Amino acid sequence: PGGSLPFYHMNYIIIPATPSYADKFRLMCQRTFEQVYPNKERGITKELFSKEVFNNDPGVLAWWNELASPMGDMQTWFAIDEQDNVIGGVVAQKYLKYVEMKTFYVAPEHQGKGIGRELHDKVLSFAGSQPVQVDVVEYLDKTIEMYKHWGFKIDESKGTTTYPWAKWPKEA
Repeated sequence: PGGSLPFYHMNYIIIPATPSYADKFRLMCQRTFEQVYPNKERGITKELFSKEVFNNDPGVLAWWNELASPMGDMQTWFAIDEQDNVIGGVVAQKYLKYVEMKTFYVAPEHQGKGIGRELHDKVLSFAGSQPVQVDVVEYLDKTIEMYKHWGFKIDESKGTTTYPWAKWPKEA
C-alpha cells in the first residue's frame, strides 16, 4: 500500500504535419524569422519578415500550405505544445543522393529544450542511410554551431544562395 505511479509531464509532442497546422507553423516561423534573420549590415530588416508579408503574399501562403501537406519524398514534423501551438517544425526532402533538412525552426523561447534534436532525429530516421544536408544563412552563427555540434560540415563548394522572398533585397 502507499505506492504511487510515476507522473510524466509532457510539455510538447512531435507529430507528422497536417494541413490544419499550416497557419500555426507559418506564424511561429514568422515570429522566429523576425527575431533571427534581420541583419543591419546586409540591409535585411525586420519588416521583410512582417506579419503582412507572411499573411498576404499568395506565394508565401501557398508555400507554407505545401510544407504542411507533405507526401511522397517530402515529410514534415511539428512540435506541438500543450495549448496546441506549433513551437517547432522541420521538413525533409528526399533527392536521388541525399536528404535535405529544411525549414527547420524552433521558436526562440523553446530553444535549448531538446525539441530541435528530436525534430532532427525524425529527419535522420526518414533519411535512413542517405546523407543529410542543410542550407543555413551564413551569418546565423548559433545555428551553424548547432549543426557542427551534430556533426555537419560546411561545404564551401556550394557557394551562397539568395533566398527568394518577395521583398528580399537583391544584394543579400
